[in-house]
Amino acid sequence: MKSFDIKTTRSTVGETRSRQPSAEDTSSTAEELSALAKVKVGGEAGSQRFRSSSIRFEMDGKTLEIFDISASGICLRDLPTWIEEGQALSFALLLVSEEGIRRISLSGMVHHRDGADVVVTYPAPFENWEKFLREFIARNM
Repeated sequence: MKSFDIKTTRSTVGETRSRQPSAEDTSSTAEELSALAKVKVGGEAGSQRFRSSSIRFEMDGKTLEIFDISASGICLRDLPTWIEEGQALSFALLLVSEEGIRRISLSGMVHHRDGADVVVTYPAPFENWEKFLREFIARNM
């Protein structure tokens, strides 16, 4: 049986807690629902933050590992020091799976910078993005 381990993160905005599967989850397998049982809730109401080595951040030809990601924000480390709060960015998310690499081009804004840690917010690239992201991470742990 394939096992999943969704890692949770803490921030000053939220707390870690369990959640019950919603009607939106009914198309997911029991294993995926089990993996999603514990998520971090904070920031925007109901936003879920995940850690996944299957998603990368690409900007200016450089690929960086994402510390954590939600449907509306990305926490990164080691972005160039010239990137400042409030700055607009064009970037891509690279979703790596057994099927290959899917590139999603996005625009966002640097919401917060604290030393090497940078939070970039972005709009959903398509409808049902949060569900897609959650299921992609569960399948590609």
